[in-house]
Amino acid sequence: MGEELARRLDYCTLVEQPTGRTPIGYYLNYSMSSPERLFETEVAWFTHVEEADETLTARFFDTATKIDFAISHSERYARIIRDHVPGLEVEVISPGVDLDRFRPRPVRVGVVGRNYGYTPRKGDHLLRDVWDTPGIEFAVTGSGWSVPHRHLDDDELPDFYRSLDYLLIPSLWEGGPMSAIEALATGLPVIAPPVGWMPELPHLEYPTGDAAALRAVLRACAREREVRREAVLDMTWERFAQRHDMVFARLS
Repeated sequence: MGEELARRLDYCTLVEQPTGRTPIGYYLNYSMSSPERLFETEVAWFTHVEEADETLTARFFDTATKIDFAISHSERYARIIRDHVPGLEVEVISPGVDLDRFRPRPVRVGVVGRNYGYTPRKGDHLLRDVWDTPGIEFAVTGSGWSVPHRHLDDDELPDFYRSLDYLLIPSLWEGGPMSAIEALATGLPVIAPPVGWMPELPHLEYPTGDAAALRAVLRACAREREVRREAVLDMTWERFAQRHDMVFARLS
């Protein structure tokens, strides 16, 4: 965290030990604070209370009584500090995440089985219609498909299912298919129309042969991943530095 601040705020210097009095000293984290005051204004970062260790708990609150400003990792511990040290100003600034490094991969949807060229029943045409759904990556096994696919030996199938996020059954009619129970046996959710024995099994359903409806289901699956990412879009290191910059400006 110190490196991220020093990289973004040109007036910040990261040191192991303070060498002289400066206008603001920021302890990352609170346990690094000195018994005697070394800075004109002292700020400390608080992560959590070591509740099982009385000595560390005492250090947490003792430090909070001696500093001028507290920055907390989370709202939970900001409330705890405010309750124990009334009057101390506490700001919550969450650490950041590098959104370029930590990006979601596409939702991986698998199709297992053989397509028969003499009949449309396996839904090859439906698979082609939804192939370009944003946020979806297809992995198709078996033979006879008009989309990219590969052959897997039977002993490779369990690991294949475990590598997926969903199994898709694009069929127009079925007796099973067997891939549904194989996928469910590995805990994999299944997207399927009400064909074969699917009404008897847990699955995400779309109307048989309806490409638009299937695309909507796939898009919703991809959207779930996007929503999780959106929860942390403002928790970046740049935002971390900006919030600290505002605090330091107030304290200067």
